[in-house]
Amino acid sequence: MPEKVTRQDIEAFASEMQATNWNDPEERSAIALTILEYVKEDIQRADMEALLVDVYNFNIGESPQWITRKGLKAYVHEPGSYSPRSTITQTVLTINTEQVSVHPEFELNQLRAGRYGTIADTRQMAVDELLGRKYSIIWSTVIGSIASTDANYAAFSSAATAATKLTALDAALDYVDDASPGGIKAIVGRATALGWIKTTSLWSEDTKRQIETTGQWGAYKGVPIVQLRQYTDGYGNKWITDNEILVMGMGSTKLGQNQDLEVLDDLNIDDKMWHLRLDTQYGVVVHYPARNYRLHIA
Repeated sequence: MPEKVTRQDIEAFASEMQATNWNDPEERSAIALTILEYVKEDIQRADMEALLVDVYNFNIGESPQWITRKGLKAYVHEPGSYSPRSTITQTVLTINTEQVSVHPEFELNQLRAGRYGTIADTRQMAVDELLGRKYSIIWSTVIGSIASTDANYAAFSSAATAATKLTALDAALDYVDDASPGGIKAIVGRATALGWIKTTSLWSEDTKRQIETTGQWGAYKGVPIVQLRQYTDGYGNKWITDNEILVMGMGSTKLGQNQDLEVLDDLNIDDKMWHLRLDTQYGVVVHYPARNYRLHIA
């Protein structure tokens, strides 16, 4: 979450906006860059992507690619005898990136008056939208990589007892721990899908009190619990469903970014609105679907 804005911050930024010559592209650009840095700092503080995926940065225009080599085997044989050879195969995985942007606009007269609130509210909305969209892409990509007929899929009824649900979750954890060389990365889901974990009898009394006091619980059996909120895109589509829980393994899912967050700005002379456009570009791929587990709540 963004750090609390002090009155001194508000007054300083308002004075800067009032002193800005909004007809000068360079001065407008300086304000745009300041807002960009605010948003990037806020995202860096709030972003949970490291708990969900492995992140790789590529140059602008590059296609994110990963090379997988396999086939090397160890054999037991008599000393001095023929050592069987291994054929190593190579697979190149390329993912398509997509442009993700937010494009707010501001009334010029309000900016000249130093109305900080409009900027502050938009800053928070930009952070929420950019992170929400990223999480929704990760979520839908992982969900889509596991079919109901796969071995790493199971379902339980929403009306099932906590013990039944816990048995299913434990089985998923065991599966991912066995399938992933690096172990388990996280348990992921909406708060509404994970809420029953809070009532389990396995929590210590101290942990139960902490949950009741803060509403937060950090891990189950040492595995981080990541709660995602629903995300509704600009077209009204809801992306992060509340009837799924994911157990994600280390190294299973990758995010390739080939453009860091950037800003463009312009002044529309017809309606005297100042436009900001914040852009980034990335793609998500499930490199090893079998290292994840999908629990469906029927």
